[in-house]
Amino acid sequence: MKLHKSYTDQVALLKSRGLIIHDEFQAAKVLETVNYYRLSGYLHEFKKNGEDCYIDGLSFEKVLALYHFDAKLTRVLMYALEDVEESLKTRFSYVNISREKHQCYAKEHQ
Repeated sequence: MKLHKSYTDQVALLKSRGLIIHDEFQAAKVLETVNYYRLSGYLHEFKKNGEDCYIDGLSFEKVLALYHFDAKLTRVLMYALEDVEESLKTRFSYVNISREKHQCYAKEHQ
């Protein structure tokens, strides 16, 4: 079980692992809205082999930019997939209703 850490403590932990943080106050403000564990998920690929620290030169701003890019990509994909989903549901319903067992629905509404 992990102990509670303030936003300032979370920033200090990230720095102790080698993450470059230019503006600690701003980083703490970000952590107030973006969960530490959500953000740290983007950091796993940047860990040095077998160590609990990050590659040289990695900054909080770069990780945050990656997080924002992923969020935007998710929104774009969800928007596009909504049309695909609606089309598939429409086609499925059409085929399903047009089968012989469901002809009563069509006859009642003619």
